[in-house]
Amino acid sequence: MTDIPRQIKAQARRTILASAAGAVGPPGLEGPEGPAGPAGPTGPAGPAGPAGADALGWSYARLSTDFVTSSASSVVATGLAFTPAANKSYEFQAYLLCRTATATVGPRPGVNIPGGLVDMAYRVDQPSSKTATLFFHESSRNGLVAVGGLPDTTNSYLSIIEGVCILGASPTGTVQVTLASETAGTNVTFKAGSFIRWREIPA
Repeated sequence: MTDIPRQIKAQARRTILASAAGAVGPPGLEGPEGPAGPAGPTGPAGPAGPAGADALGWSYARLSTDFVTSSASSVVATGLAFTPAANKSYEFQAYLLCRTATATVGPRPGVNIPGGLVDMAYRVDQPSSKTATLFFHESSRNGLVAVGGLPDTTNSYLSIIEGVCILGASPTGTVQVTLASETAGTNVTFKAGSFIRWREIPA
């Protein structure tokens, strides 16, 4: 005969094991960090910063287009300027490629000086022919080189301005190159590439 009690006990054991689920165990330990993903694309370039000084300490402002005037009074040459700081001293130079529409009518470079100065002086060297130069020494606002013309109307001739300025505690404005025509109504020009440069004089 079949051992019925033994079979009943085995079936009962299997039923108990199948019906009673155990408690959820505690979470396991966190696994190691996976490898870094690939680098993303490079972002757009930021805006260009201001021009810095060169190895000798000079900072530059340069004309990218011609500056033209026919005024017999001084006109600010936009782009040829710098703003000095309080209680500082500077040396500055301007190299100006000058032209005229009429050879007998000369360009008249000058300097518009800021307020709040302790002292300032500058000079202008301006060609009047291929063998002659006009010299102009000044320490005031809107000084102009003497009249004199240029050798021709098709070439540039170099005018040079050199100066020193000493600032007080509350300066106002800029050191600014100016231009006037010897004769009202005749165009004179600073060509693109003309520039002013400046640097602080150590205390």
